[in-house]
Amino acid sequence: MENDKNFKTINILSKGYGIIPKKVMLDKELSIEAKAIYSFFCSFTGNGDTAFPSVSLITSSLGISRQRYNKHREILEQKGYIKVTQQRLGKGSFKNNIYQLFNEVPSLQNPTTGKPTTGKPTTENITNNINSLKSNSINNNKEIKDNALFESWWDLYNKKKARPKALSAFNSALKKHDYETIEKGTINYLKSIEDKQYQSYPAKFLNQEQYMDEHSYKDNNVYENTTATGNTSVGHDYLDGL
Repeated sequence: MENDKNFKTINILSKGYGIIPKKVMLDKELSIEAKAIYSFFCSFTGNGDTAFPSVSLITSSLGISRQRYNKHREILEQKGYIKVTQQRLGKGSFKNNIYQLFNEVPSLQNPTTGKPTTGKPTTENITNNINSLKSNSINNNKEIKDNALFESWWDLYNKKKARPKALSAFNSALKKHDYETIEKGTINYLKSIEDKQYQSYPAKFLNQEQYMDEHSYKDNNVYENTTATGNTSVGHDYLDGL
């Protein structure tokens, strides 16, 4: 049929996907907005437990206001489903939010049919569990932030090769220089490269600290050419925050 020839399909998994726990969807204390926001986070975590889409991306994709988003996101935090960490630049200015999703959340024990205990209320156990989760989150916080920064830099550096080696080199670079220095130096370097075949591989660029070198600007450079053709990564959209 004529219409069948013009019919095209799109793979809905092509942009990535995540896993949504059934227990969260069955939680009757969550609003439909909270479940939609949680599902949005899940779609960005993939096999991990962290995501960092910008608030503007979330609200525009879900068709809700920022105020409505904040209200229902707070429900998820209060229930212990997520933790929101604000990432800041070296001078303290806000950069973006990092959302961590927990596989285990605090919960009241099922009531028993026996005599009620005269001990401390079970809410104290819940508080202890929450404090334990917060402690674990703080311990993991630096790793989460560093991974988010690497994703932002990986999107910026438009020559992809040996990602694991690049990640290791990036973490080493972060121990010596702040991210703003690395990012600024990377952009200056990319603006000095006219032919991509002469561009260093990511790990080599980081290990040799080429972002600290002086670079001469070239008109027909790989950084501005990529920007002009619209092939820049969406990583910066993820990280533009509030």
